[in-house]
Amino acid sequence: MVLACFYFTSCNDQKLESSFNAIDENDPVFKRIISLGFTKSDVQDLGQYYLVEGDITFSKSSLQNLQPTSNGRSDQASRNELISFDRQPTVSIRIDNSMPLTGVDNWRAEIQQAINDWNSVGDSRINMVLVDQATTQTSITIISDNAVPNESLLRDDVVAVAEFPFIDGRPGFRVRVNLDFNSNRTVTTGQKRRNIVHELGHCIGFRHTNWNSLNESSANTIPGTPQSDNASVMNGGTALNE
Repeated sequence: MVLACFYFTSCNDQKLESSFNAIDENDPVFKRIISLGFTKSDVQDLGQYYLVEGDITFSKSSLQNLQPTSNGRSDQASRNELISFDRQPTVSIRIDNSMPLTGVDNWRAEIQQAINDWNSVGDSRINMVLVDQATTQTSITIISDNAVPNESLLRDDVVAVAEFPFIDGRPGFRVRVNLDFNSNRTVTTGQKRRNIVHELGHCIGFRHTNWNSLNESSANTIPGTPQSDNASVMNGGTALNE
């Protein structure tokens, strides 16, 4: 029975690993990911995009990611790309129509609360504004993962993912939400709020606070902050936290 269990587990692990594509290390987008300080072991090739550290995405089709670096304040963190100084007060956020207006999959109130949370941080230039559908110039769109054409759905164990900032200083353009997370588990109000705050943090350039304990690639500690913080909203592996 022990051998049978071991065999079954080994087969499952092999099946899981084989579901990822082999990484083309000559791909410019992959090279950019490595240049940011991530390692190859942090990266999974999921076809139309790379998934890094579980919930940061780099779209292969977004070649504008590879534009030359602007005059943003690159000295804030040498291995993190933060949004540029001039864009920090005007981060516009749009909720896509694919996000339900009612029911358990309605995240709209929690998205507004997450925006308020970021805006309430003292001594910060970050100012996020929720805009309506008619607004064409939008920094970040929050969208259901099943509404993105030509891109695979998020894994069942991933509640949301975010794009990292562009090289030219723009914030990551999208947060995708898995409305069927954990076999259609009901996500509580507190969990929705925390996950949106977390993913918006990735969009403006923050890494996981607990990168060391997660065995992720090294990140430079932001000056004046502790190297670990159990209360940090940017800790990874906290999808079920409130």
